[in-house]
Amino acid sequence: MQFFADLVSALTRLAGDDVNISQEISNLQAAEAKFESDVQAQTLASINAQVGPAVTAALAAAGVTSDAFTALAARVTAIEQDEAAADANIPPAPPAPPAPLVISTTSLADAVVGTPYTASIATTGGTGNVTLDVTGLPAGLVSDASGNITGTATGAPGPSTVSVSATDSATPPVNVTSTLTLTVDAAAA
Repeated sequence: MQFFADLVSALTRLAGDDVNISQEISNLQAAEAKFESDVQAQTLASINAQVGPAVTAALAAAGVTSDAFTALAARVTAIEQDEAAADANIPPAPPAPPAPLVISTTSLADAVVGTPYTASIATTGGTGNVTLDVTGLPAGLVSDASGNITGTATGAPGPSTVSVSATDSATPPVNVTSTLTLTVDAAAA
């Protein structure tokens, strides 16, 4: 059983003072994983019956006393506790900042006098809810706080300069603005 030979070898090395305990623990974990895969078919009872006397005899033959083994176990436990405490003291990474608030709509479709019209102004990024204030719409068109423009253009044909202001719910709020053109075309004759 190679695992036990590796265990005895590691314990013998660990009994000395010039030892890389982390490396030895890693070596033992690798040997243990291989051992576990090698004995999957065996029952725990049969393993215990074979292991107990073999490990005791191997440790005694290597000159590892129960006091040395107890001291070694205490050293390993202390190192594991120190590593766990160090891991527990690492602060979590700060959350990623939100993407900047952007009015992503860059143009609006033309409206036609007397024809129902719908369009939406979109935003990306920002924090929380974003509200939009849209001003300068042609007569007959309105917008809501989500940037939806609806209605039926009733005014004279021609371009209108539409101002868009987007505000998120950050503290303090972030506000961005954009200017778009909405052209009203004459109704077809």
